[in-house]
Amino acid sequence: METTIKSTDYEMTEGVSDYIEERMAAVRKHLGANDAPMRCEVEVGRRAAHSKHGENYFAEVQLVRPGERIVRAVAEAETVQAAVDIVKDEILAILRKDKTKQSSRLRRVGTRVKEWMRFGRN
Repeated sequence: METTIKSTDYEMTEGVSDYIEERMAAVRKHLGANDAPMRCEVEVGRRAAHSKHGENYFAEVQLVRPGERIVRAVAEAETVQAAVDIVKDEILAILRKDKTKQSSRLRRVGTRVKEWMRFGRN
């Protein structure tokens, strides 16, 4: 999985970059070792440059998988690290939900095919 990190109105440090890579490793682990080329675009930055308190920082992750829909999540928090943690959890929740939907859909189709093979012939 190719990971691209971009910062907006925020000076990226090596520690923050390593932190993002570490958190995106959980997403990479969840997706498995597919041979399909995937792209993970991460953007972090400040929402309001003039404000000193509140949820000023944001993190946005966009996961592009060929042949499937684009998965996107955005989070805001008081620190960049907190925003990255929140957005990682959201991406993992979306991926788990998609996997559950796919497996249940496959099960339903398999059941219909099996019923058709048993009772569908005249």
